[in-house]
Amino acid sequence: MQKERVLRILILILSFGSLSTIASLIITANLPLIVSVATIFILFTSLVAEITRRYGNTAGLGAAVSYLLFIALAEYVPYASSFIIQFSLLVFPFLWSMEFRKASLGKTLNSLGIKRDNFWWNVAFGLLVTLFILYPIIFIEKIAIIHFGFDTAGEVAKMVKSLPLYFAILTFIFTPFAEEIFFRGFLLDKIGILLSSLLFALAHYSYNSPAEFAVAFTAGFAFAIMRKRRGSLVPTIAAHALFNFITVAAVYAFGASL
Repeated sequence: MQKERVLRILILILSFGSLSTIASLIITANLPLIVSVATIFILFTSLVAEITRRYGNTAGLGAAVSYLLFIALAEYVPYASSFIIQFSLLVFPFLWSMEFRKASLGKTLNSLGIKRDNFWWNVAFGLLVTLFILYPIIFIEKIAIIHFGFDTAGEVAKMVKSLPLYFAILTFIFTPFAEEIFFRGFLLDKIGILLSSLLFALAHYSYNSPAEFAVAFTAGFAFAIMRKRRGSLVPTIAAHALFNFITVAAVYAFGASL
């Protein structure tokens, strides 16, 4: 119980830091400086006070330090805001289940589909489906997109190649865990396959590419079916990681995503 309490507090601290940073960036981008500073100060002090009341001074101090560290990361590290968003996607389902629903870690992992049963078979399943089913479908979809004149793969490839190498690497090492836990682990059972796939595609429309939106929807739909069929998030994480790796490798090798 003590270990779970410590873990619950740690998740709360990390969630507070990352989510508050995102909120701060949104507020400062849309409100006048004085108003945004006042709003952030009121929200920050109120939430830290509530965390302190519930879990003690150490937790309150940890929450404040977490926020300052994430703010510094967003301010001084290029493209760090994207990483912070993905980190928030990763920790929010745990925050929801363990803090708001008071579920144990075991129940939380099980509800998200993070299971060790048939682990390597599920990994192999995800990789094989990606190589021999998902990518052929995506390839046909891309041909249709090019035929109808909606292809913007070249622009997307330019944007990807302009990113720091570490950010490209994160897309197939960290991103699959974050996005699968949120979209297929957390959202899927709540809003269904179609809507979760649509939200997944919308989350990737920052590229301003109808082609990438269509590809993201198809991939998200396939990952959702995989999650439902296998009852585990392991194959979808493996599939997502391979999908992103092939896409990034294609950009660097051929100058365009597959």
